[in-house]
Amino acid sequence: NRACLRDLHSTDPEDDKKRIQMTKGGLLRDSYAWILTNDAFQQWRNDPQCPLLWIRGNPGKGKTMLLCGIVDELEKSTAYNLAYFFCQQTDSRINHSVAILRGLIFMLVRKQPSLMPHIRKKYDDVGKAVFEDQNAWVALSEVLINMLQDPGLKDAILIIDALDECSQGLHQILDFIVRSLSLSAQVKILVSSRNELDIQKRLEDAECTSSVSLELNSTSVVAAISSYIQYKVWDLRLDDDVQAEVEQYLTKHANGTFLWVALACDNLKRVPSFQVRSALASFPPGLDHVYERMLEKIFGPNASDLGRRILATVLVVHRPLTILELNSLVGFIPEGIGENEQTLYAISEQVMGLCGSFLVVQDETVYFVHQSAKDFLINKADDIFHLGNVHLQIFSASLSKMNMTLKKDIYGLVEPGYSIYEIPTMNPDPLGAVRYSCVYWIDHFLSSFPKDSFGIESNDSYYTPIQDFFQAKYLYWLEALVLLRNIPQGVIKMQKLEKQAKAELAAPIIDLINDACRFIQEFAEAIHEAPLQTYVSALLFSPQSSLIRQLFEKDMPKWVIVGPKLEPNWRPRMLEGHRGPINSIAISGKGDRLASTSWDNTIKIWDTDSGIFVCTIFCDDGCDGAVFSPLDSNELASYSRISITLWNLSTNGNQKKLLPQCNSRIGSIAFSPRRQNILALCTNAGVELWNTATCELIWMRTAWCAMNLVFSTDNDLLAWYSRNAMQILDLTTGEIIHRRESTNIKGIVFSSNCNFVVLETCGYIDLWDSMMNRMILRLQHDEKDGVNNLCFSADSSLLAASIKTDIWIWDTSSGKLVQKITVEMFRRMAFSADNEQLFVGSHSGTINIWDTSSGKRLWKLKQSVVDNTTLLFSLDGKRLAAFSLKSNRFELWDLVSGRRTTTSFQEISSPESFHSFVMAFNTIFHLKGLPSPKDSFRDIFDKAAHVYGNLGLPANESSYSITEENTWVTWNNKRVLWLPPRYR
Repeated sequence: NRACLRDLHSTDPEDDKKRIQMTKGGLLRDSYAWILTNDAFQQWRNDPQCPLLWIRGNPGKGKTMLLCGIVDELEKSTAYNLAYFFCQQTDSRINHSVAILRGLIFMLVRKQPSLMPHIRKKYDDVGKAVFEDQNAWVALSEVLINMLQDPGLKDAILIIDALDECSQGLHQILDFIVRSLSLSAQVKILVSSRNELDIQKRLEDAECTSSVSLELNSTSVVAAISSYIQYKVWDLRLDDDVQAEVEQYLTKHANGTFLWVALACDNLKRVPSFQVRSALASFPPGLDHVYERMLEKIFGPNASDLGRRILATVLVVHRPLTILELNSLVGFIPEGIGENEQTLYAISEQVMGLCGSFLVVQDETVYFVHQSAKDFLINKADDIFHLGNVHLQIFSASLSKMNMTLKKDIYGLVEPGYSIYEIPTMNPDPLGAVRYSCVYWIDHFLSSFPKDSFGIESNDSYYTPIQDFFQAKYLYWLEALVLLRNIPQGVIKMQKLEKQAKAELAAPIIDLINDACRFIQEFAEAIHEAPLQTYVSALLFSPQSSLIRQLFEKDMPKWVIVGPKLEPNWRPRMLEGHRGPINSIAISGKGDRLASTSWDNTIKIWDTDSGIFVCTIFCDDGCDGAVFSPLDSNELASYSRISITLWNLSTNGNQKKLLPQCNSRIGSIAFSPRRQNILALCTNAGVELWNTATCELIWMRTAWCAMNLVFSTDNDLLAWYSRNAMQILDLTTGEIIHRRESTNIKGIVFSSNCNFVVLETCGYIDLWDSMMNRMILRLQHDEKDGVNNLCFSADSSLLAASIKTDIWIWDTSSGKLVQKITVEMFRRMAFSADNEQLFVGSHSGTINIWDTSSGKRLWKLKQSVVDNTTLLFSLDGKRLAAFSLKSNRFELWDLVSGRRTTTSFQEISSPESFHSFVMAFNTIFHLKGLPSPKDSFRDIFDKAAHVYGNLGLPANESSYSITEENTWVTWNNKRVLWLPPRYR
């Protein structure tokens, strides 16, 4: 249990509360006592029917200290199990939804250990990763809900301060709050935030929400501020007459804002007692006026440039900096003084004084005195700081410090398979001064470009520092990213760097950046789990042409005598996916997400920009397929034989269920392309239209064995056909506007402009006017076997039909046959946006590009997905997804350039399927004993081996083996080499 609690811990909210109170000068009871007798607070505290209280107010009104006081009062009672969390936007540890859940769970289980089994149920399977990986929100929200529903739980109170400062996952937290109140009567929740409409709208969805507006309770707030003023002025130790004048001035100008009083008193502390009156008279009312005055001093003629540089740096960084990190970026230690931690912390307060009262130091970390102070500076930043130069200075300082600090095995782990989850906390931390730089240097480099500079030719010398850094330190930087738990973000940032570089540069710098990007994409999974695999698996299995491999060949393990037979160049990437065969692939309307469904009853979501796995969704009713809403990449619908489940990916699994009214097996589903929250489904008994927002059935139409649901792109029509008829329905009226009886209908397609609908029957293709409900043309073809595929051009002027080995192209206005192209057996096709090219995907794994005017093949793409292939084209015909059910492989192609997209994954492995599971190894691989007798080695893989089923090697004296999952080669039960999927 102790190990579990230690891994769960990301912050202790009790310590955060103490730090905040110390930063703000301590908690005064008279400043919050009024809330304890407030009617809304009393109702929330005592009425079981009022479980949610929202305290809201403008910046500086004292919301956080108010909640600190409420916590202190509630902790006096033992009747509650109290858990709380304080968000701070400027602190990346405590500004996101997962951190909030970890903090609340940590407090609940520490106070009531009997709740621990709810965590252990998840933790025992995967360890610390359950709290940190891409599924963390899903797992933790389930844990907390189970804890709140535990019959043994004492009445729980959850308090979350500053919801508006939750910069990642705010909607997840808001949805969780509403959901938890509906699932458990044992919990009360109190939250605070600024007056923000989004928060208000979502919280109002909860039943019996009460709120306390600090602006509407101004009388109570003013009285509290009066007490606060007396306390702060007393602390100044002034003469009685001066003290009275100060109290009077502060009371008159405070305007209900605690922060203004705190800043004024902080300013008075800095002046001699005989100058208090003059300093007070010059201190302006209102926060913005105070900030203006502070800024004038910082930019005054006698002010230090160091203060301005520190303020500019703290303003643009992505999280609060420690004193060590700030010094590495700004260098405020004078020359000749040793750069040790004691020296840094001793002078840090003096250095912060150069920045007015904008910054404070707490627990060796630099913070803004208040979020409103940062907001003020952001509004002024472009005029006073030249932000592009600030970012460039941070980038340059980061590379300089990393070049001096980073080295191989910086933590001294030695063992190549040492798990990231077993690495102890290092004190002192060799990475302490460069933690921030390692994670964010690329962000600052990209931000140093003018906003309108993308795509403009740049001087190669601008990238020279990056080239030098990659040539000397790239692998050491990757190792550091792993140790900092930031390798997934590293992948994304490298892709951003590559994109910027491609728009501006020529070889050789771009070649190095491309290779470095490909390297981290390929081996992120290996090194994410074990940092030293950067020098083992990643180097051993990278291709011969890899520039990174060539630069760091000296770092390869000496115990590998003969390495694998390498690919000459980078090959399509592989990612492990489902435990069962994949039955469908869906791509979101924006193209930013991909969902794969499997007969193992799971849906896996990937980010197509980075290729990084996002989450797994478990389907209790099974899963036969899934579709994204074209209007919202976060809305996904999956279906089984008996039900449809609606998933909200922004909350990682918030779900609703739809049960068909006809009580028949579901065959397919489709979202409306333009109407929000409209979903159609067809079953063996009919077609139904549902509102996914309200889960209400809109209408139902009887149709025996309905299939092939098709929405028109203008969203006014829905068509389908069954065994005996084709029907078209007007979505506006809900009426059937066309019905054609036929037993020979084999397909139905709307044209791109919705003017035509095509019916395919044996020997004929009928082109109908969808508005006039009449046949315009009948196109005849020779084959009676029917059409394999139909495709309109973007402007609907051309129609292509695939018939056996021929593609027929007609002009839809005249009915004239424009072109007839003979091709090999194929699966899918799509026109280019200008109608000049036709893309055709074949059974053999090739993509042919044909000129529609001449009928000549322009070029041919060879893909690695070759068997039972399904080809999915993007709506604009510029991207193609190729998927094989048999081999469970997936590729994305850019059809404009004819290249596979390197920013997306290309294979999803599936270790269980109805087919024989075959692993083929194409290399000889030798490992030298560790530490076996000199020069001894054994073959792990044989060049001609085809292994059916699970691969295992018998143990011998050398004790080489392969783990049960086939992912690691071990030596004496210690992991030494991670195997890429294609070698397993």
